[in-house]
Amino acid sequence: MTEDYMIREMVECYNTQFDRIMSVKEASIISYIVMGLDNGVNQK
Repeated sequence: MTEDYMIREMVECYNTQFDRIMSVKEASIISYIVMGLDNGVNQK
């Protein structure tokens, strides 16, 4: 294994983890907004 290959593997791994973290954040934000809208509708 060359150093270049190992660095590329690390970058790939980091990018997939970053994508997963971002998608989880977006999903939690969306669910939070939806819950807030549901609560607002139910209170009226």
